[in-house]
Amino acid sequence: MNERDYQLNQLVCKACACAASSPERQRCLDQLIRQLTESGRLWSRSDIPDADFQDILQKSWIYLCRNLCEATTAAVPYDPTRSSVLTWINAYIKMRVLDYRLENERMKQQQVTARVMEDGNVIHPIDLLPAPNAASPIVQEILAWVERDSVMLCRVHVRDRPDVHCKALILRRLPPDETPWQELAQEFKLSENTLRGFYRQKCLPPLKEAGRQLGYL
Repeated sequence: MNERDYQLNQLVCKACACAASSPERQRCLDQLIRQLTESGRLWSRSDIPDADFQDILQKSWIYLCRNLCEATTAAVPYDPTRSSVLTWINAYIKMRVLDYRLENERMKQQQVTARVMEDGNVIHPIDLLPAPNAASPIVQEILAWVERDSVMLCRVHVRDRPDVHCKALILRRLPPDETPWQELAQEFKLSENTLRGFYRQKCLPPLKEAGRQLGYL
């Protein structure tokens, strides 16, 4: 462990030793975020507008504060025995970037404007909409990846529920027609927390790796 990682680890230990919501913990978290930012090793993407990437970072810092010591919004808190805090938060940032790209693709599909032809005729916006089943390039590539790795994704399923596997959930959660978690919970007769936790822990890691291999992360 180098000096920087050692200092970050010490800050994590110090923060988690303080009472939740205490000024002492908040000071430690502020210092931790500052050191992560200044480390030069925080993951970034120059092709994303700075304002949008800063928004992603802000969401990431909120996630860190809420889940570093106790799991508030995540299924489990940060585990220092599995990765460094830098690796942990970088993985979260990458997933939010993938979400950002997918959302952008979804918005592009919805944004249509009328076109005036040379003869003066106007094409109505509805005529410019993609076919109902048309998928964006990103989604098309992810769909192709899902089919290539279908066997592997089907093997990873909720305990005692082989019908609730990663392939099914990834396909149902892809934009632009994401199935709401509440609807999935009713369909599979499982709690939303169970589905969300399984998706986050078991399905997002291979999806993130696919995004990296496809050049989107």
